[in-house]
Amino acid sequence: MLSGIIRFFIIVTLIFIISHSLIRLIPGDPIAAILEESGLVIDTETLRAKLGLDRSLWVQLPETAIAYAKGEFGTSIIGNKSVSSLIFPSFLISVKLGLLTFLVAVFISFSIGLAAAFEIGNKKKRGFFSTICSVWAGSTAATSIAWIGPIFLYLFSVKSSVFPITGSFLLASISLGILYSGFWAKLIRNQTAFSLLSQSAMGARARGSGELRILLKYGFWPASGPVFGYIFTQFGRIIAGTFLCEIIFNLPGLGTLTTEAVLSRDFPVIQAGIFFTSILALIGNILGDMIRTMIDPRGAAV
Repeated sequence: MLSGIIRFFIIVTLIFIISHSLIRLIPGDPIAAILEESGLVIDTETLRAKLGLDRSLWVQLPETAIAYAKGEFGTSIIGNKSVSSLIFPSFLISVKLGLLTFLVAVFISFSIGLAAAFEIGNKKKRGFFSTICSVWAGSTAATSIAWIGPIFLYLFSVKSSVFPITGSFLLASISLGILYSGFWAKLIRNQTAFSLLSQSAMGARARGSGELRILLKYGFWPASGPVFGYIFTQFGRIIAGTFLCEIIFNLPGLGTLTTEAVLSRDFPVIQAGIFFTSILALIGNILGDMIRTMIDPRGAAV
């Protein structure tokens, strides 16, 4: 536990240092680049002091770290608003979209994966649902949100008006959730089908236990440790995937905010956006490991 906490703070520190060193990695004078891209009319020395570039990196970092600990993330160069007033509403939108996407992916993957595993457990061979599962996994792996998002927008917003053209959380989460559900379904099928071949599962079937009980108790539950462990560690990837999804579906989340900040060279917003997204991904990985350990303590020793 203690080593995990220490490892967490080390990674957070590295993320903080990297995200706040980006501005100094720009070739040439970063201030000149910012003024050129944004079109701002401001004294260069004033902007340099505002971004902390008038001090060395090792002097600036501790000061910024203390400010972050207080919840002070600086001021946007473009809008002259506090970064926290921009980040937190966008952050909540991204988390909401991520959670909806996660639930959609879980629903689809469990439906397909357990149906395929049930079929294998009963017939001892791959049939219709198992084939669907394999095709679904391969198809979603070869698809991206940049392709499926506009198609879903055209079919369900422009062509049929089922969803609004902009700002639809449900359509965005369905589009993104489909992409993650394929591999999850295949993982659930393989792990559960393997457990159904165990002696305990065959013994329960010989005793006349119901097939649904066998599927859940002797098939899925023994396999749930690695399944849930992997799925929950993907929450960080889902949050990263919401970036492009927000732009396609015109959702004012962290991805849209960070993209606009990149285009306008608004570095305080960029730094906070990168930091928060990385922390969320890290927390997702930690939660995944914790859940896997709680369900299957034997996995902690591996």
